[in-house]
Amino acid sequence: MNFIRRLKLYYLYDMKMEYKLLFSHLALSVLAILLVTILLYTNSAGILERKLLGSAQATSEKIILSLENLIQKYDNMTYSFSMMETVTDLFSHPGDDYDYNRIRKDRTDFENAMFSCIPLQIRNSVPDCDIYVYFQDSFPYFNDQRRYFTYSSIQNADWFRHIYDTYRKNRTSFFILPQKLGTKDETPYMSIARVMPDKTYYPSPLAILKLDFPESYLNEAISLGSFDNALTFLVTSESGRLLSLSDTSRETLYEELLTCEPDAGRQMPDAWQQYHLEGTDYFVIRQPLPSYPLTLITMLPAKSLLSEYYVHRNSTFLIGGILMVFCLFLSTVLSKTMSVRIIRLTSRMKQVKKGDLIPLPSSIIQGKDEIGELTGTYNYMIHSMEELIEKEYLLGQETKNAELRILQAQINPHFLYNTLDMIQWFAEEGMLAQIEEATSSLATFYRLSLSNGKEFIPLREEIEHVRSYIRLQRLRFPDAFLYEEELDQELLDYPVPKTILQPLVENAITHGLRESRRIPGHLCIRIEREGSRIIRIGILDDGVGMKDFSRIPESGGGHGFGISNVSSYLTLLYGPSFGVSFEKNTPEGTVAIVRIPVPEPFI
Repeated sequence: MNFIRRLKLYYLYDMKMEYKLLFSHLALSVLAILLVTILLYTNSAGILERKLLGSAQATSEKIILSLENLIQKYDNMTYSFSMMETVTDLFSHPGDDYDYNRIRKDRTDFENAMFSCIPLQIRNSVPDCDIYVYFQDSFPYFNDQRRYFTYSSIQNADWFRHIYDTYRKNRTSFFILPQKLGTKDETPYMSIARVMPDKTYYPSPLAILKLDFPESYLNEAISLGSFDNALTFLVTSESGRLLSLSDTSRETLYEELLTCEPDAGRQMPDAWQQYHLEGTDYFVIRQPLPSYPLTLITMLPAKSLLSEYYVHRNSTFLIGGILMVFCLFLSTVLSKTMSVRIIRLTSRMKQVKKGDLIPLPSSIIQGKDEIGELTGTYNYMIHSMEELIEKEYLLGQETKNAELRILQAQINPHFLYNTLDMIQWFAEEGMLAQIEEATSSLATFYRLSLSNGKEFIPLREEIEHVRSYIRLQRLRFPDAFLYEEELDQELLDYPVPKTILQPLVENAITHGLRESRRIPGHLCIRIEREGSRIIRIGILDDGVGMKDFSRIPESGGGHGFGISNVSSYLTLLYGPSFGVSFEKNTPEGTVAIVRIPVPEPFI
């Protein structure tokens, strides 16, 4: 923790501005690039995922269309047969009136009808299907135990009871049987069935037509255009019974899917869900067939998306790395460009501290930003000081010397250094409002200090000069003290010598409030009449107070020297009855008092 604190202090106060700007620009640039890169990668990865899953879903929809077409062929065959008048009339005849010739003729008519119900196109496309007919026991002479059966011969079969009971309940006539009923030449077959209703007596069907076809037809359909590494399962919608799958070796995977819950924390596009099965993550979508009670389940291994992810990730981070290198170069150039003017200004301020009033060359004063304004103000102050020095030398007036000393105290390099450091810190933190307030207050402070060469200004401008200084101090030391004003508004238009109050306020803050343990401290400026001809200005603080209130401080890092100059300057202007004095505040602290005569007000 101490290391972090020392690093922070070093960064804020001791590090060269060029490096501060470099590190600040670089840190912000890297952070922004990383954030944008991560967001771009995440967003693009999501788009890529949706694209791949959408492609897989489109493939599944093609499979569903293929399954619909296949089942539709069988559906049409059975429906055509069941609606033929020859067949319905045949099964509507009572069986007792038949003779052998009539039976032979009806049988021939029945088989011709069965053959004719299957169009040539369908016969060529599904040559391996077998058709079986189950009818009421009133037609036993049709029973050849190969293609024609009576109800009594199969009444205990589960599939028959399912069809018979379902038809009696809800009149369902078309069925896709959930079970594989047998094999032909060791080839597994699937079955569909159609009930031929009795138009005169619905509860009892006339006959049941069952069509068997190889299971491989379903396997071929669900494998059509299969997506890379995708698995497809065809199941019944009601019970979830597995009918067919694209890879017969993965039947156990479907069994695990039935008992597994999807990952609820994973947001998936459209109807997709994520499962963790057999140690692998899968994206799963369930799509029902529009016309039949079947559902197609498509499972896509998540790792099949990784190759696309890797390409996308590498390209994204390569671009981010290139941008970071570019930002490093740009930050170096910008930091040098932005810091060179402040470095030059600081160097000249050090010369001023030694007493060398050297202005900056006009070629260096560039820009209209805060640094450019401060540089211009510095040169203006240097020229003003040189003019004042020359004027005092020529006139030999002690009052001018005192005024100059006051001005020199107010352009204290330490004050300007601290203010510039504060503005720099605001800039590094991106505190634009504070930068605007600080530069505005600093400009106001020096503008009123110079006052275009005027010796006297209205008292309200002098108060504004103090306010600008206090604003800077409160920006530098937030919540350190409270500031109040008690002003007689009638006195604010009277002219007073400029810059006489700021040294007193600075002394109160620096040697009163900041050395006190009271937080926040209290500072107040009170302007009132003392009698009819005297303006009394009091600067009150509740700080540590003074040991000797009877004398004006003569030291204290230059601050006491400024107060002494103000007092001497006022005494020279108005006489020994006027100047600066100190009193003890109640219950503690100091009251600095400035007394000046009431002059004629500005009009």
